[in-house]
Amino acid sequence: MVRRAFELLTFLRQSIRDFYHTGAVLPSSKSLAAEMVSEIPAGCGPVNILEVGAGTGVFSRAIIERVGRGEIDLCEINPRFASLLRKRLEKDPSFKKPGVTVRVYELDARLLETGRKYDHIVSGLPMNGFDAVAVREFFDLFARLLKPGGTLSYFEYIGVRAVKMPFSGKSERRRLRRVGAVVRRMQRRYQYKCRKVLSNFPPAYARHLRFDGGPEASPARGSTERDPA
Repeated sequence: MVRRAFELLTFLRQSIRDFYHTGAVLPSSKSLAAEMVSEIPAGCGPVNILEVGAGTGVFSRAIIERVGRGEIDLCEINPRFASLLRKRLEKDPSFKKPGVTVRVYELDARLLETGRKYDHIVSGLPMNGFDAVAVREFFDLFARLLKPGGTLSYFEYIGVRAVKMPFSGKSERRRLRRVGAVVRRMQRRYQYKCRKVLSNFPPAYARHLRFDGGPEASPARGSTERDPA
């Protein structure tokens, strides 16, 4: 309970100070975390996993619990979140597991150079908060870092672009439309699964992509979103 309260307080403070990189007012729920790691086979290993935008470690903990053996790289640009993650590696039992090595990288993911390819990438980045160029750069990065057959799992809040549109100025509407175009193109080409998670605030879609052999022009299984933005 104390740990959860501390996480919440830390997240709220950083959301106020740096909403651009945080992109949310509350940490993700356990239900969303469970869906985000669902494409990682339970007990798998050895495996290389990258989490981008690790925040307070909600997804990180779920990843560590999920794997059997392997290496997990956590990338977080926010110094306070990165510091919290390092402290958790030292003191939090849920971040310690025999056979699992966890590292924290405090930097923009686009500058990450580990020399490793990954079986799975889990992204907590607020895609709808960036411009279209940055969103495309992140997707290109994920495609380069994944091994053949590897998966990318990311989430976005349901209908967020459509909700923002009526309350935004001309330049912001243009940005949202361009981001939406990039995201939908990636979904059409590479998404193979999408799950709605209502027990999160706000409710979210967890999207799973595979960049080799993606189902271009095919409807993604379980995807029901029709975001006009």
